[in-house]
Amino acid sequence: MELQYRLSDLAEELGLKETTVRKYFKLIEKRGYYFHRDPVGYLVFSQDDVNLFKEIIQKKNHPDNTLEEAIDSIVNVENASSEKTSEGEHGLVPYEKFESMREEIVELKNFIYEQQLASEKRENMLLEKMDNIQEQLNHQQEQKLLEQEKEQNELEEFEEEIKNEEEKTKKRNFWVRLFGG
Repeated sequence: MELQYRLSDLAEELGLKETTVRKYFKLIEKRGYYFHRDPVGYLVFSQDDVNLFKEIIQKKNHPDNTLEEAIDSIVNVENASSEKTSEGEHGLVPYEKFESMREEIVELKNFIYEQQLASEKRENMLLEKMDNIQEQLNHQQEQKLLEQEKEQNELEEFEEEIKNEEEKTKKRNFWVRLFGG
């Protein structure tokens, strides 16, 4: 199995900053040379890619060349010597398609975020409805308790009236028996 480098490994191998290597690979891919990406979409560089970068750096360091000229001269030679599929070298995803995929991911993240907000809104509405129902049930229970209390008071008053009437009747019966009536 061939040794593979991540972006940070490549930067260390070349003695450059990661941002510089990222700039280089973007310029290279814009000219039609596509680097391998793992199934997740991360860049993975082969030893051939490392050598390509080294050649570009060597040409760029020549006083008569700019970075773009060095990339053009090396990439044109590489492209002429390799066969490419419609998706790039070795069937890899071209940079433009990768950017499109990244935009789709951002759109999906936004969609998920909007769905989450809608879900939270529905949840809050349901909680509010549950609170209203609970308040109504509490109010109904309070009304029933007040009615029961009122009925209990009326019953106690009625029992008191009956008791008073029975006492009056007993007192009357006493006087009736005593004096005849």
